[in-house]
Amino acid sequence: MSGKTLMKHLKRNVMLTAGLVIASPATMASTQWVGTADYKLAPGAAGDEGPAIGPFDSYDFAPGAAMIIFTPDSATTGTVEGWYQSYVRSHDLGFLGVSNGSLGSTYELTAVAHFFGSYSNSLDGNTQSVDNMTGDVALYFDTTPDHSFVSDTGFSDVDTQRILWGNINSGNGSLFKGTGGQELTLNFVGAASGSDPAVYSPNTIGGADAFFSITTKGLQSVNFTSVQGHSDGQKFVSDGYMQLTAVPVPAAVWLFGTGLLGLISAGQRKKVIG
Repeated sequence: MSGKTLMKHLKRNVMLTAGLVIASPATMASTQWVGTADYKLAPGAAGDEGPAIGPFDSYDFAPGAAMIIFTPDSATTGTVEGWYQSYVRSHDLGFLGVSNGSLGSTYELTAVAHFFGSYSNSLDGNTQSVDNMTGDVALYFDTTPDHSFVSDTGFSDVDTQRILWGNINSGNGSLFKGTGGQELTLNFVGAASGSDPAVYSPNTIGGADAFFSITTKGLQSVNFTSVQGHSDGQKFVSDGYMQLTAVPVPAAVWLFGTGLLGLISAGQRKKVIG
């Protein structure tokens, strides 16, 4: 088993565990979505996006960037606001890659999230518990592969080019402070507001279970100064995986989990992403 395949299986195990903990009744009633995506029918498509991709059930994201601001209200409590962005590097079926056609050459898919919450410090000051999360998540189509982590551009150029989107209604997590690094884990729960019916077949996508994790190697993958125009917070890097679901009830539900590890040691060697 390759290292990438092993990592996907590990992500799957953690993602399913998290889902059992935080899923609502509507989520438990959901079924896994399996279908195809024809990006030639996406808003702004140029017609050179190649044949429909699939069947697939998941998106695998490349290492992405996040900027998070922790604002204290007192010595023990405060608020959290964060921005995340990355791009789709592959379509998967059963955690195995399928043909991506011309993804990355004639077009790209990018993911953006904006979230808010509150935090409280532990007695020893080594842990911050995060709660009361809200926000939004979206997946964008762009006929020109032009995203750049370094220049913080090309992730959400035009709102009309969203092909999947939803709201974060609640969530929680923790920030652990250790010697040589900080690790932030967040779990988001929300409602999938919609998907592009022209792109996806069958048009039954109702939500997504997503798990975002990072290894220590990710510390050397950060090369950015801002995310969605924000540069006054802490930098984090995340590797993500999103499994699509079909929910046969009116209120579709997202599970969107993140595991983000901060860039702490300025002396570490950095590898450019983007």
